[in-house]
Amino acid sequence: MALYTALVMTIALTVGNAADTRPINRPVGLAGTVIGLGGRGDPACARVPDKLSGRVVPTGTDYLPSPYPATLNMIGSVRVGMPDLHRLVTTTADTITVVAYSEGTLLAEQEKRNLRNDSTAPAPQNLRFLEIASPFIPNGGIFARFPGMGIPYLIPGMGPARDTWYNTTYIANEYDPYADFPAYFNPAALLNTLMAVSYAHPDAFYDPVDQTSPENFV
Repeated sequence: MALYTALVMTIALTVGNAADTRPINRPVGLAGTVIGLGGRGDPACARVPDKLSGRVVPTGTDYLPSPYPATLNMIGSVRVGMPDLHRLVTTTADTITVVAYSEGTLLAEQEKRNLRNDSTAPAPQNLRFLEIASPFIPNGGIFARFPGMGIPYLIPGMGPARDTWYNTTYIANEYDPYADFPAYFNPAALLNTLMAVSYAHPDAFYDPVDQTSPENFV
């Protein structure tokens, strides 16, 4: 099982976030300031506003991308990107929503953990998180299924989401190998997960998701 899981993660890392050059032109939805963290291959976080039918960044809302390398070296990407994310979260004078997709959720989760012991942390009512295709989902995320699992020098073993002061919404497609990994050793489910590297996790399959539907988030 562990070998299969490592194989799925390796394949997902290789093809999971293909480049997407579609224009961002459908703004409606959340209020305040949105801080965006894109997936692998989106270091400028330009594709975040296109997530969930474009409802992440409504008209009149500030969008602040939090750039980071967004490379296959996720440990290095998190290390480089955290200072800028922390600066934006702790100095933005507004109600903040951090919207993170795929690899970007590694930074969002780390920031939540860092804020627990930070005197500059925003009040709980002023900050919330929206994590898309996140491996931290308590029931389904691959980090929750295999706590502590990582790949040395590549993927941090961060475990499932930890308790936080801040409200967090998780959105996952069924069989997404990061966000909805099978709970049991079922060959059919494992095959679906392997195939879902290409048909459930990439940007194109999250952009049209309706974030208001209870069927699409937990």
